[in-house]
Amino acid sequence: NVFAIPNDRVPKLRESGFLSENRPFSATTVGHFEVSSSKIAFDSEVWKRSYPFSQQFVESWRDCGSSIDCELMKRIVLGYAHVWDNKTTTELRLHTLSQLYGELSQLVEAKRTIVRLSTFARIANDLGERDIAIRALEDGLGEIHKGASISAEEPFLPCLAEFDGVPTQSDFSSWILASLVAGIEEWSYFSSFYTLDRSRKRLEALKNLGYLSVMNARRLNLVCQLQSRL
Repeated sequence: NVFAIPNDRVPKLRESGFLSENRPFSATTVGHFEVSSSKIAFDSEVWKRSYPFSQQFVESWRDCGSSIDCELMKRIVLGYAHVWDNKTTTELRLHTLSQLYGELSQLVEAKRTIVRLSTFARIANDLGERDIAIRALEDGLGEIHKGASISAEEPFLPCLAEFDGVPTQSDFSSWILASLVAGIEEWSYFSSFYTLDRSRKRLEALKNLGYLSVMNARRLNLVCQLQSRL
């Protein structure tokens, strides 16, 4: 709780990197976020360790050919991996997330693919823009319901970090659908008590898709118990 910090502790916290100045992001403030992208971008094994879910896609992502958008998505995903490196300061993390958010916003505006919306939602949520993140996931679900094709032709991130290590198995469409549904369920409300019927439908959908996590299994059990008492 920032409001409970004694004034004499503020300088120490700022020195340790836990506080950053409240100023708008600009490229001149922080400069470009330097990452060893040349090392990671072409090292399939390193990429797979960072994002285990990508094993079946990483070879096709190695060379994006003449696609500028694909190269930009590659840089965004690689930049995101370095954002959460333990050596990255809080200030640099926030500024870099803002930079990635701005670049990705333009890509999403140009072409609203489901995987771009998923990546956008994750970065938006990390920045505290939960409502924007949820709307992006709902837009993604809307595209799926309208029959939009689901393709992993360019690098992307699942909206939830827990899906980084979840294999896509043989049905990528079910995997990405489950990640969007799980994201909406976990971000919409802090407690499923306020969305019993909607939560149960989402959680049972995850169960039917085969992607019900241990946490969401407990949540489903709790929802069922609450509904039985009403």
